Amino acid sequence: MRYAGYDTTHVVDFGMANALDGVIWNEAISRSAVLVTKDRDFSLLRAAKRQGPIVL
Repeated sequence: MRYAGYDTTHVVDFGMANALDGVIWNEAISRSAVLVTKDRDFSLLRAAKRQGPIVL
């Protein structure tokens, strides 16, 4: 995504390789980040909470 001009970072770069979804979710909120994931759990969490980061 960087080649397209987007500032991207993997959770591994934050030392969160083994972090639980909730921790990653909260980190995305604190950074005003968009979560790009293949993990369906984040989409379900976003639908349930109706608040939080954008999930792609």
